[in-house]
Amino acid sequence: MKLTKRILSLLMAVLMLCSGMAVTAFAANELVDYELNIEAKTLEIEKLVDNATDWNISFTTSPETVAAPTLLTETEEAFFYCNLVYGTTYTATVVAVIDGASSIQTLNIKLLKQANAPAAPVPKKVTSTTIEIGNVSGCEYRIDGGAWGSKTVFENLAPGSAHTIEMRTKETSTTYASPASSVTVKTLSLATKGIPEQPVFVDKTNKTITVMEIEGVEFSIDNGKTWQESGEFTGLKSDTTYPIIARYTFDETVQEPNPACAPVEIRTNTRASYPAELKNCKFTASEGENYANQSIAISVTADVAANYYDTQYGDTKYVPAYFTVGSSTVENNFTSSDGKVFKASFVPGESNANTKLAINVYFNKMKCIGEDENGDAKWVVAGEIESKTYYVNVGENYTMFTDVRNFFLQIFDFLFNALPGAINDLIKDFDLAGTLEGLNDLFKALEGVDLGGLTGGATA
Repeated sequence: MKLTKRILSLLMAVLMLCSGMAVTAFAANELVDYELNIEAKTLEIEKLVDNATDWNISFTTSPETVAAPTLLTETEEAFFYCNLVYGTTYTATVVAVIDGASSIQTLNIKLLKQANAPAAPVPKKVTSTTIEIGNVSGCEYRIDGGAWGSKTVFENLAPGSAHTIEMRTKETSTTYASPASSVTVKTLSLATKGIPEQPVFVDKTNKTITVMEIEGVEFSIDNGKTWQESGEFTGLKSDTTYPIIARYTFDETVQEPNPACAPVEIRTNTRASYPAELKNCKFTASEGENYANQSIAISVTADVAANYYDTQYGDTKYVPAYFTVGSSTVENNFTSSDGKVFKASFVPGESNANTKLAINVYFNKMKCIGEDENGDAKWVVAGEIESKTYYVNVGENYTMFTDVRNFFLQIFDFLFNALPGAINDLIKDFDLAGTLEGLNDLFKALEGVDLGGLTGGATA
């Protein structure tokens, strides 16, 4: 400061000499300069004019209760004062005579404590055109060497440009404004990619939703609060609609977020999906004598949900697709009227008489993927076909003598099994001993009876 003011004074003197102006070099009242020693609480007022005489310096203070500083000494170059008090503004009136004319200069001098510099500013939010830093109580801020102020948001900046943000503690009644701390912040570059397509639905349950994952794309289910590259969202509420959006990924440290697409709304299921299992399918064959050369009826009950007619997305079922007999590879079809019980029939063949014949049933695992245009459940095959082997006992070949033999077998069965059994059931509760005892009593009673007289016949 001293050197600058001396140069300015010299420059003014040179200009006045060149112009012939009859004005003293100190018409601007640049008589003195000063330097405070904050730690020692001393003041040096330096004389800037060598030919000035009759120097006089007086002080007023604010607050008025504070005494004026004490003059230690005066030299040809300066005045030295001590006993200054922190938190005081000293107004010094300096009077000096130069070439017979009095010149006056007023100095306003504050003696405050020196505050420490705060920690560096912390960027709070950065976009391509704005920088916001955290607000710190008692501080002021500026950007790129501009004016100090209380604003913590700096706007209208160029994308991808670097800026120096400074922060210092404000001056108070007892402290000077602190030295500044700073941080260099670069605004984000503009978004470089467009908008991706809406997310593609893949699967859902009553607690999850899955969309197709795409490299370089991220998804949000909470209106952009959080983002993830995985297409699976878990921990959701049942029977609830969720909006899912997508955007291209980016480096958030240097680039502004890419724009998101319009949301696709997906509703979770109302209940857990039915998990069908192959082991729950049931196989039955016609009862009675199954002749090798006659048709045998079979049926398969598919594993479907109990509420089959209230199917929802994600339910599965195992249904028979076809069956083969023994070692044959011929595929035989089933028929069904309700989608739950599937029926078919086959002739084992004379070569399979009196055998335990394998029936290989091939199943499709089906998954419901919503409704068709008629509002009916729409099913698709899910996974590879699976098989399970069941067995049917096949009897002899049927011939013309089979009925005759069976007729006599039925008669023999009646005579030697059914009839004796029926008689046994009839008399099993009959009291034979009581009956015999009654007959015996009856015979005793008849011993004295004139049977001839009863019959009207002659006696012997």
